[in-house]
Amino acid sequence: MVPSNRMLELYQAEGCPHCAKVRDKLSELGVSYVSHTPRLPGGEGGDVVNRQAYDEMLALGEADQIPFLVDHDRGARLYESDAIVAYLDDHYGDSRASRTEIDVREPDSGGLRGTVAGVAGRLLQVVR
Repeated sequence: MVPSNRMLELYQAEGCPHCAKVRDKLSELGVSYVSHTPRLPGGEGGDVVNRQAYDEMLALGEADQIPFLVDHDRGARLYESDAIVAYLDDHYGDSRASRTEIDVREPDSGGLRGTVAGVAGRLLQVVR
């Protein structure tokens, strides 16, 4: 049984350009995920390097194909890097924007509140 704190799981392999595309998108969006490396890359399936992860991948997706993304919260299971990237953009694309928007007011007459608001405003300008 999959623990409930795992929202996204990526079955992938290092050295696979398709898997790298998905990992790059997850990083770009700032989305947390659990990564599994069940096997080496290869069109017909590379050597299995982690039997437990490989068996879990087959049980969840019923195919020996990577990258394979499982979104447990939404019940989605996807193959093909382009389809996964599009899915991530659709469902997680606005999460980064919402985290960087801060309600910043002009500094008041001074004190700690004014200092904090001023620093937050400068940091927000740097982030954007």
